[in-house]
Amino acid sequence: MTSQIKACIVYPEMDDYKPQFYSTRTFPHMRVGDALRDQIDEWIPQNPVLIDAGVGTGKTTFVYQDLLPRALEAGKNLLLISNRVALSLQQKQYLMDILEDPRRELLTTKGIQKEENFGQVKVITYHRLQHLLNDPDNERWLQNLLYVVADEAHFFSADSFFNTYCSHILSQFTTKFRHAIRIYMTATPWDTMYFLAEAEQNALGKDVRRNAELIGLIPSSTPFPYQYPDPPKFLHYAFARDYSAYKLNFFDSFTLMADKINLMEREKFLVFIDNKPKADKFMALLEGKAAYLDSTQKGSDLWNRILQDEKFSEQVLVCTSVLDCGVNLKDPDLKHIVILADNRTSIMQMVGRKRCSPGEQVNIWIHDLSAPMINYRYTHYLTLLQLQDELRWVSTDEKRLNQFLSKIWLSDDRMLRYLFTPSIGKIWTNEYAFFVLRRRKYFIDRLKSGETTFRYEVEEWFGKEHPPVRNDLDAFYESYGERELNSALQDQLRKIIMDLVRQSGRTEAQPSRMDKLKHQALNNRLRDLCAPYIIACHREAWILHYSPNAQEGNDEA
Repeated sequence: MTSQIKACIVYPEMDDYKPQFYSTRTFPHMRVGDALRDQIDEWIPQNPVLIDAGVGTGKTTFVYQDLLPRALEAGKNLLLISNRVALSLQQKQYLMDILEDPRRELLTTKGIQKEENFGQVKVITYHRLQHLLNDPDNERWLQNLLYVVADEAHFFSADSFFNTYCSHILSQFTTKFRHAIRIYMTATPWDTMYFLAEAEQNALGKDVRRNAELIGLIPSSTPFPYQYPDPPKFLHYAFARDYSAYKLNFFDSFTLMADKINLMEREKFLVFIDNKPKADKFMALLEGKAAYLDSTQKGSDLWNRILQDEKFSEQVLVCTSVLDCGVNLKDPDLKHIVILADNRTSIMQMVGRKRCSPGEQVNIWIHDLSAPMINYRYTHYLTLLQLQDELRWVSTDEKRLNQFLSKIWLSDDRMLRYLFTPSIGKIWTNEYAFFVLRRRKYFIDRLKSGETTFRYEVEEWFGKEHPPVRNDLDAFYESYGERELNSALQDQLRKIIMDLVRQSGRTEAQPSRMDKLKHQALNNRLRDLCAPYIIACHREAWILHYSPNAQEGNDEA
């Protein structure tokens, strides 16, 4: 049933995720508890655990139904850490029901939210970890830990764009809990696997040196050469995903999306938009049918209702990423999820907010990335990465360093405040965020070059298999590029381009004229595909040019 394989990753060219440290076992799509119940007795603190399973597969249920009883029976403690107050609240409510805690009926939602202590169990957010560790009253409780669970572990990468302490929190997690079995859980591990392995190995190095010094194997001045006779490993349990409940759709305009929503009055929509100004414009088109939720509304009636009932009463809920991690919505009337995002982790987390019953179908509407949007993101990511390079050059010159700092703090880009942190005579960079930025830029590079399309990649994420988008077009250019094409070769090129249009999932506006499209119309389709080619017309002949920047004249922010 299980096998040793290379860990699942997105872009092999980008990743050094320490595969030699991961010991990966694969499972089909199934409940986590059913797969791992017989594995638990083999777990020891020396070997951290990563549970890599899709949403709705019972990861948290496994903690409560399988790990918790073992801890209680052994007289040991369990610590559960999650990334959002909303998720933590839902976990506390579930735990209180299991433990038959009388406070469940007595406390309000706000009261439950403030509670962290449940006897042998504590439930906190990552932001509260340092407080927990610093409180001397918790010392004996922490020493008696059997399990410490890092839920929604993609927090360390996804939140790094607005949290400069992600690396510190992970370092604390791996060093302060060496005596406990450390378990990481996430449905979206791709950006985070490197960080987890790196932090665990760093903590292991400190551990090994300390033990070796204590038993006299090495003096404290000796470089670290010592290894365990039986090297520790990171137990990675990778579960297959099942996306059969989702029907994937793409849209190009929020105006058209609003028209569709206005025609479907009996079905609920959950809409993720990346900022409030865009949300305001979209909601103005919805004829008063929508409610709005972002991080400023935590504790509001709407917020509490969603956490308590796991549903919303309005037809449309428009929100930012405040709900994108861990919060469950169990509502049979919620039939549609609308998403504006450009990366796999965000999209999959947003989709996962709806918990589907057996046989239930949900429409997923993904906003397609146009060529201007792709170029805007490319420029933004490139600018941020260039600033990181610039800092390396100015870091030894106090005057230039101060000029760099002024540029950061006077910028309109708020992200820069989280990427660069000033200290006395130094500026620290947020390496976790820059790692994720490099991965995202790599993805955008592939879209911009025409190597792939956004629709193609999203379909792959949702399990659709199709041939590479660009092979035939690249092969045609290798054979006939940069020279005049006769009518037969023009027909061949036209067919290749239109095949690519169909493969990308785009709807052809002129299906009856596909066999007669002129070079200008084909150039429009090459632009939509973000392919780095352009067709020039010389008298009656065509010439296919390689032109990676051909569309920049049409870009807009």
